[in-house]
Amino acid sequence: MLRVITFLSCLLSCTSAFAGSQIQIPSMFKLLYHNGEKTQLTFYNKAPLQLTAGRQQLVLQYQQAFDGEADSAFISVPIVLYFFAKPQQQLRIVASKPRNKSEAQSFATTPEFTLVDLSRGSEVGFDTILTPRFGWQNGPNIALLDEIKKGQQQPDQQRILNQLKLLYQNANAEKQTQFLQWLKQEKQLRKDTP
Repeated sequence: MLRVITFLSCLLSCTSAFAGSQIQIPSMFKLLYHNGEKTQLTFYNKAPLQLTAGRQQLVLQYQQAFDGEADSAFISVPIVLYFFAKPQQQLRIVASKPRNKSEAQSFATTPEFTLVDLSRGSEVGFDTILTPRFGWQNGPNIALLDEIKKGQQQPDQQRILNQLKLLYQNANAEKQTQFLQWLKQEKQLRKDTP
């Protein structure tokens, strides 16, 4: 009996040690696609989305109604979100929920949010693309489908390097210093991670 209890406690500790990464998505967003695969998660689903470490692509859509009327519903264009997840990383999309119709209309046009690593308490870099609304009502539009296909492919590393160089050169001295500090932290984390 003692062996069984020891085995079970070891099994539980091992599974928690190898828990994968995950992201919490606010209820005002509907998750349409994850890494090119259509999802069934709606904005009513509060469970975190499980992630594997590496490059991620989420397609989100902001949806919020006021007064329970269909004509007071605000829906954004699909938002394609790219980021990298590390092993066992706990992420959350943080956004201020619009409190009235005016704020909702503004948010639907230009959604603003951050991506936070909950274990480190720091922001995570990401990129977003707002796809055009044209054609979305009758299914995904061509621009969105192209972005989804890109999410299933590995990015061109030379293109990424060129973009990084350009962004660094265009940043002011303060942002360049912040970037270099972040880079040092990332290098240290990689050394510390087995």
